Amino acid sequence: MIIGGATEVCGDGSLDFDMVFNTQNGWNTAVGFTSDGQPSGSTVTFLPTTISDPGLVTMNISNLSPGNHTITVTPGSDLSKH
Repeated sequence: MIIGGATEVCGDGSLDFDMVFNTQNGWNTAVGFTSDGQPSGSTVTFLPTTISDPGLVTMNISNLSPGNHTITVTPGSDLSKH
């Protein structure tokens, strides 16, 4: 998933991205998200933490240091079973 391009971080080092979640072929199983590649010391959270119906998911990155960062977001299936 690739989101955005150049973005400015707020003074407190936080950043929000809204992602559109859509389903196909009758999918209705809860999906959560994981991230990889965020800088050391930063935290990535997703709200809601899981989603099964089409809607928005907000990814928040806090304590983000200045610079260029590539953060990979991966959806996963039914996290309640893990």
